[in-house]
Parts: sequence; C-alpha cells; structure tokens
Amino acid sequence: MHSQPTSLTYPCPKCRRWFKNKSGLIQHINAKHPASARPLSPTGEQQDIFDGETEAQNADWFPRNSSPVPDIETEFFGAGDKLYRNYHKLLNSRPCDAQGAFLPKGASPSLQEKAADDWSPFGNRLEFELADFFYTRCQMPGAQIDTLLDIWVASLIKAGSQVLFSHHGSTRVPDHKDIYHTIDHIELRDVKWDNFTVRYTGDCPADGTPPWMDNKYKVYFHNRRKVVQNILGNPDLLTEMDNCPYREFSSATNEHQWCDFMSGNWAWNQVDIIVQDPATHGSVFMPVILGSDKTTVSVATGQNDFYPLYLSVGNVHNNV
Repeated sequence: MHSQPTSLTYPCPKCRRWFKNKSGLIQHINAKHPASARPLSPTGEQQDIFDGETEAQNADWFPRNSSPVPDIETEFFGAGDKLYRNYHKLLNSRPCDAQGAFLPKGASPSLQEKAADDWSPFGNRLEFELADFFYTRCQMPGAQIDTLLDIWVASLIKAGSQVLFSHHGSTRVPDHKDIYHTIDHIELRDVKWDNFTVRYTGDCPADGTPPWMDNKYKVYFHNRRKVVQNILGNPDLLTEMDNCPYREFSSATNEHQWCDFMSGNWAWNQVDIIVQDPATHGSVFMPVILGSDKTTVSVATGQNDFYPLYLSVGNVHNNV
C-alpha cells in the first residue's frame, strides 16, 4: 500500500495529475490543457486562477487542497523527493489470507513455519543431501545413481544393517526414478516439465507429401499457472516487483517518465477497464508477457530447431 498524499496538494482538474506547488500545476495546464488554462473574466480577459476571488468562484473547476480523486494515490518516490508517483488505488494488492479474504488494515498474512527437522518431501536430511549430491552437484546419470545405490546397499548389508533406507514408509532402497519423483514434489522448486505430441492431420497434396506433414513433433511445457505462482512466491523478487500501475513524474519539471512495464499507459488503461467491476478491487493486475524465438541446436543432437516460448510477468522490474 502507498501513503496518502501530504505534500502534493494541487490536483489538475482535467486529468489525474497532482503537483507540489501551483507553479507546476500552471505549467502543466498551459502545456496539456491550453484551451482551459485560465478562466475568462466578465470583461473577456484571462485571470490568474490563483487570484483569491476568481479561485473561490471557480472552486468546482479548480479543487485545490481537496481530497485525492477516488482511484488515485500520490506520494513522493526515491531519495530527496525528486520524483513523485500517481498510483492506481483500486487494484492495489491488498494483503489477504490463503482463502483470498482481505485482511484488516495493517495486518500481515500468517506464514506457516516448518519445523527444523522437517525435510519433506524427503524423509530426513540424509535423503535430502543424497538427492542434492546426485542431482545438483554431480548431475549424475540415472544408471550411475543405481550403481552407486547398489554399492551402498551391499555395504549396509555387510555392516549388518536391518533397515536399509527409509523411503515414504518403505525400507527398500529407491532407484533413480524414486529420487526424481521425490525431487519433483519439492514445493519450492522449478515447475516440472510435461509434454505432448502433435502432428499434421489435414489434407495432403496429391503430388507428394512434404516430410513435415508426416512427422510427429513433441512439445515440452511447464504449467503456465504454476510458473506465474512461482514468480509471485519468489522471495528474491519481493522488492523487484510493482503491485499496481503507476505514473511517475519529475518533481522539478513535472515531466512524465517511464521505466518499468507497470509505469506505461497500457497497464494503467487496462486497470481503468478492470476496476469497473467492483469485485476486482484490492486485487493485483498481473499481465503475462510471452515471447518466442527459433533456436538451432546442433551439439550432440544433429541439426534440430527448437521454438522456445518464454514467459514472464509485467510486474517484474526491467533490471531483474
């Protein structure tokens, strides 16, 4: 959440901009709204909108020191108050519980703390260390994992061990498939790969069928929903994400500037549409960005072309 504006008390009556002083507002109105920059006096002459009597007469046109408009929050940003931002107020990432119910203001979501000896989905630390050694540090092929496990079993039998290895309630020694299966069930992990096969099923030309029409193609993929959930749940990105759209301006010149995706006009305009449904208020706008590019892989595979489809979310900062 963002604090209510304290120093930015000069709203533009024609758009959703706030300014820290009247000179900044005048410059903005002259540049962006010249047709209504200054109201006319009864004699047809333009008057300063800050002249006492004129300002009072035009209070509806120029609501200085009024409360912020309902769907905008404004605050200074960064060191030295050199920048200020207008934030979208209605889609503002309100904290909620695991069931999606909004928490009271100032409350934090409860976190489930794991016990110090909880190595799930592994049975104990020994199993975790073994899987980490095989899969991460050595990247050992499955056949070699099985060979090493067989040697380990033989050494345990020679030492007179009764329980060889505890694995999900069983005392059998797992093979590499069991280890891979356990790794796939780690909650804090990359999303596991899945795949399906496709092929052309349309009509074939009478004068010869191109090879690609007969070939089968395997598509490997991650569950896109789980990928986005992993991005959201990554603690390393806690300070590298924007939870709501914003518009950023220079405090000195009131110049609009852009940086990350959520500072753009597209994100702001999309939220303007979304918040027309009151049920969305308090949630997070999370645009999914996809990109694809052909990649040729020739090392150890021959001449194969891959077409990876990359996914990220617009909330992540450009520097990540």
